[in-house]
Amino acid sequence: MCGMGTVGFVYALLLQLYLSTVAFSLWPGMMAGRFLPWLGFLSFTLLVGMALLCHVQTMTTNPGTLPKGYKELNEAKLTLKFTKLFDERNSLHLGPQIRKLMRQGQIA
Repeated sequence: MCGMGTVGFVYALLLQLYLSTVAFSLWPGMMAGRFLPWLGFLSFTLLVGMALLCHVQTMTTNPGTLPKGYKELNEAKLTLKFTKLFDERNSLHLGPQIRKLMRQGQIA
């Protein structure tokens, strides 16, 4: 129940932000017939809509779980693709000279 209350609170804040921005910042210019406030209105509505869509999609999709008894990553069971990704990630932290020596086989 606490999660749904938090979601309601976040949506209320987003709605308040949207309505106050449109009513106080954009509406007077829109009623005066200027183009720029209409562009701002469309842009802001698109951004708020995307924020809502992303939030709903994040709430309703399964991010995956770790199996029971999970303690640490066993790199021996990884596919070659993931092993290469881990090696690439680790090599980004090494200096260019060390990577060059590793490619030449001079250091392990």
